[in-house]
Amino acid sequence: MALQYNSPYPQNWYMEGGTVERSIPEENISMADIEKESQAVSEAIHLIMLRTGETTIIQGSHADQTTSVQCLLFATCGEVMPVWTRAKQHDEADVLQLPQLFPNGYHSYRISLFPVLNSPMMYDWRIYVTQSPENGQLNAAIGQRLGVTWRGNIVLAKYGNISYLEKDWLEDVGHISTEFAIVLLDA
Repeated sequence: MALQYNSPYPQNWYMEGGTVERSIPEENISMADIEKESQAVSEAIHLIMLRTGETTIIQGSHADQTTSVQCLLFATCGEVMPVWTRAKQHDEADVLQLPQLFPNGYHSYRISLFPVLNSPMMYDWRIYVTQSPENGQLNAAIGQRLGVTWRGNIVLAKYGNISYLEKDWLEDVGHISTEFAIVLLDA
């Protein structure tokens, strides 16, 4: 007898909508610029922690969640790297501030089942893609690793909560998750 899994979401990729006010050509951002922006976010997070004594997901505690997270970026410049970002609002951990990577805004999708196999994963993931791929640069990271044409950056975030009954929070993703992320994107 096959094991049945009923996802709490209506489809495998749950889409968060958004609107585009303007549509501009998206630049190919260099690895140095991405690292500089990520470092600035990281330093700002640590300053806030020092001033307020907040705990963070980095330290393994989500009881007093901060709104920062390290995600995995598949950049148009060809690099795959962890980047720091923050949530737009404290109560919506998965609505991230990514204006440099997605100047025209983004669509994000919650992935609760592994594509193709339709099987549950230990953690849900969220993928962020540009709202206007026609204005995006070719993604060299995706082209090199998957052999497909994709326009715009791709950001992957990983949920830390195991149960959909638990409040959503994001867990840091680093280079160690790169291989799984590539398989997830290729599925």
